[in-house]
This record gives sequence, structure tokens and C-alpha cells, in this order.
Amino acid sequence: MLSLEVELKDHLKTLTYPYDVTVRPSYSKLSPSYPMVTIQEIGNTTRQAISGTEKYADIAYQVDIFSKDIYPESGVTVCRNIASVVDSDLQSTYGLLRTSQTRMPDPTDNSVSRMTLRYSGILDTNNEYIYH
Repeated sequence: MLSLEVELKDHLKTLTYPYDVTVRPSYSKLSPSYPMVTIQEIGNTTRQAISGTEKYADIAYQVDIFSKDIYPESGVTVCRNIASVVDSDLQSTYGLLRTSQTRMPDPTDNSVSRMTLRYSGILDTNNEYIYH
């Protein structure tokens, strides 16, 4: 089973954002630092195996973007601007297909805006190429 979660997290750290963004894996025990991007693998299943060796895998990742207001912009606008950078890069660099984009409230702090992006693809485990 091949996972790209760590590679994607490290890649997101190298992007140029319009703000000073913290990138972490989901469920980090560290205190939040806003704006913040988290990523987690939400799906990784074998699509095709030949002689017990996985050839293709269905993969899915969730990117969550959190922000408070950064004067003069609202947290929602900050999340959208960061999401634009993340989305264009993950689609062009990795070939991942965005399957959803949702604004949702942060359950622990109503002053925090949150945007969730979900991506999927079919991973060729031999050459690490991603198909839709």
C-alpha cells in the first residue's frame, strides 16, 4: 500500500501563499496557529491487484484550511485565497481531482473559519502516476 500523505504535506509546506501559513497533519497535538492547512488521507483501497501485488489504488485526501480574520479580510476570504493556491497546485502538480469544496464552521471555536477540500485519484503504484 502506497500513501502520498507525507509527500503531499511536505509539498504543501513549499507553496507560496498570500499569508504566513502553517501546514500540519490532521490531528496534530500542537496548539492551532492561524491560518493553518491540515491534510489527511481519507481513503486508500486496492483497485486492482495482480498475483497479490497491488497495481492500482483508489486514493483520497482531505485538506482543511482554518483561519481567523486577518484585517481587513475575513477568515472566509483568507480560507478562499489559500484554497485557491492549494487547489490549483494539487490538480496541476499531482493530477488529483477535487471532488468537493465545503465551508463549514469550526466546532471548537466560532471565530475560526474553515474550508474543506477533498481530492481523489487512481494511483498507479508502479510509477506513482495518478489518473482520474
